[in-house]
Amino acid sequence: MATTKVYIVTNADRGVGSALVEVLARKHEDIVIYAGVCSPSNATELKGLASQFPGKIEIAEVATGDENTNETLAETIQEKHGYVDVAIYNAGITNDVASANDVSPNVFREHLEGNAITVLVLYQAMSALLKESKSKPKFIAVSTEAAHTNEDMVGSFDYGAYSASKATLNYICRKIHYENSWLVALPIAPGAIKNAPEKDIPDELFITAEASAAAIVKIVDYATREKEGGQFMRYDGMRLDW
Repeated sequence: MATTKVYIVTNADRGVGSALVEVLARKHEDIVIYAGVCSPSNATELKGLASQFPGKIEIAEVATGDENTNETLAETIQEKHGYVDVAIYNAGITNDVASANDVSPNVFREHLEGNAITVLVLYQAMSALLKESKSKPKFIAVSTEAAHTNEDMVGSFDYGAYSASKATLNYICRKIHYENSWLVALPIAPGAIKNAPEKDIPDELFITAEASAAAIVKIVDYATREKEGGQFMRYDGMRLDW
């Protein structure tokens, strides 16, 4: 008898998060996905998915970065399963587009909290459960190509607070990889997701949330510590520079 795989996906009520839940539910037979959302009562689309895939999706109240709700989810999973196989951190904020010359320190702090410290909160809440995985445990963080520190990106892309905070997320994932020899940990850039019509930007530069999620799940499924662990990956399988 196959062992049930236990997954966590945060910010699962919209965009890539919702798409990840659906792709996982469709692709894997023996799976339970804990779909974290701030307000379960308002997660209408997610409730529809749970009805479509009975027994596969558990909607959980998890406020990104909130230690109490993350720890409560860990306690729930401990009681029901005793382990987590894959935790996918999917969250982030982009509230400012200013360069380093202009961004305010308060805005910068807000982005560090929303895009970097939050991933640490999830990892610390779930690390003991990941260590009890029945397979090879994985900790995945949805990042962005804007986190590149190469000359082309830093020189041409403002978004100082967003990019720097996501680069911090990448560092945290890489640090987790090197500190835990039993774990596969890596950040994945999901591509430019088109959620609404964009003026003056060609459609071919975007990818849908559904296509991105399918590609991310493929990487999650085949990722190993030796090849993908500790690397910065793009949704299409390309290894990115830090």
